[in-house]
This record gives sequence, C-alpha cells and structure tokens, in this order.
Amino acid sequence: MQHTLQQVVEKVKNSPFNKVKLVVVDIDGIMRGKIVSRDKFLGIAESGFGFCDVVFGWDAGDVAYDNAKVTGWHNGYPDSTATIDPGTYREIPWENGLPILMADFSNAESGVKDTCPRTLLKK
Repeated sequence: MQHTLQQVVEKVKNSPFNKVKLVVVDIDGIMRGKIVSRDKFLGIAESGFGFCDVVFGWDAGDVAYDNAKVTGWHNGYPDSTATIDPGTYREIPWENGLPILMADFSNAESGVKDTCPRTLLKK
C-alpha cells in the first residue's frame, strides 16, 4: 500500500514507539540508517534531514575510497539533504513493528542526488 506523507505522520504519531528508523542506500546498494526520535521525525518529515554523504565515498566494509569524486576528504564528507519517501513506510517485524522509511538524497548542489542509487533508478 502506498502511503501519503500525511498518513505516515499519523501512523508515527499513533505508534507505540517513540522512534523511527530512517535509511538511505549507499553506492553499493547497502541500506545505511539511523534511528531518530518521534519528535525529530515529525520535525523533518516534510523538509528532509541531514545524512552524511560518506555513503558515496566508502566501500561495503566502510573503508573510505581515496579517489572518490562526489565526496571525500577533499570536502570533509558533509551532510547532504535526504527526503523521506512516504511510500516506503513499513513496520519491521523482527523489531516488534518499529516504523522504517527509506529516503533519497535530494541535495542537487552537492552532486549526491545524481549518485543516489534510488534516485537513478527512479529516472
């Protein structure tokens, strides 16, 4: 079922959890995530949130590439803006139903938007 952002916000508000897992996909297609509080999620649901773009500058073993172009030591691996995809809302069964959502990098200025695997697949 595809959820709208408003439906997701309501689900999170009514969730027994006070946290949400947010994930992005790195350059190798591996999900990388972080857990945020319910309040934090409600504050960033529409505007997006910062996520370190190192996920486009390291390998599957978390070893930083020394020749990455999009991000790297040359720019300090900054945070880039990721926006939540409400259609990906799920509840993780092995975590007792913890809400999880995927996000896409949307910061065109940094170049990560054109590197984000999910954004490329959508094109």
